[in-house]
Amino acid sequence: MRMLLRPDCDRLSWRRWSEWAAYPDDNISRTEGTARAHRDPALAGDDRTLPKWPWSLDETELGTSDFRGVKLNVYEAALVSPSGDGLRLHANADRHVRACLDPRGVWLHVLTQCRLGPVAIRKGDRLTGEYALELPRR
Repeated sequence: MRMLLRPDCDRLSWRRWSEWAAYPDDNISRTEGTARAHRDPALAGDDRTLPKWPWSLDETELGTSDFRGVKLNVYEAALVSPSGDGLRLHANADRHVRACLDPRGVWLHVLTQCRLGPVAIRKGDRLTGEYALELPRR
């Protein structure tokens, strides 16, 4: 399932299950954290020098690596604006989330499978699963 949120919903936070307990603070696979769609403008550089930021803050038109990277096996994930508006997901570590920027807003993808390519759904296929979505109040 994917949902298009407003462009200002540029903060993804999560808490997830992992078989590994420790990750570096800037690792995109860490078990909990917050990622912003854009890195701090103070970290600007050019293509001729080494970046002053970690790989997790490399940025494309879809957002930073940390923001657009898949968060596997989430218990909770939220895609919100600075004011707290947005969407929260509650799952049993059996869903995965991915966010990415779009000219129309910000996509939140809730995945039951995480493959490298699209998963084709055919006529007669049955999808099952449970999770809860919450619309946070300010």
